Amino acid sequence: MSTSENDNSSFEARLQSLEQHYTLCDDEQVQRILRGEPSLVFLLLHVYPDIAAAFPDVHIFLHAVTNPEAPYMQGESVDDCQEIAAFISTSLEPSEAIQRLTAFYQSVWGQAVRATHGKIAVGLECL
Repeated sequence: MSTSENDNSSFEARLQSLEQHYTLCDDEQVQRILRGEPSLVFLLLHVYPDIAAAFPDVHIFLHAVTNPEAPYMQGESVDDCQEIAAFISTSLEPSEAIQRLTAFYQSVWGQAVRATHGKIAVGLECL
């Protein structure tokens, strides 16, 4: 098996693992972004335990969104301005959910966000 086949097989395994913890909405678009930035899959898997600890009833939805503020260079397509929006869906009271999200940002995401190259935004959806 060639190195690229091993890399692809490894990526597919990580993607399957990701799908056990996250719901991929806009499946093809989200996967396209993740394939373009494979380190994002590792990062999302890495931070999941911290999200689950902060939000015990968590469901996380990954959406592909176009960032209207992304720098747009000549020759790029709109797809180059796409990123992933991760919505943490919780039944916690909004004030409690915001406190927990703020703590997550300060303890985990503040360090991790540098590795995303602006390709992932995290938000809340209170039920």
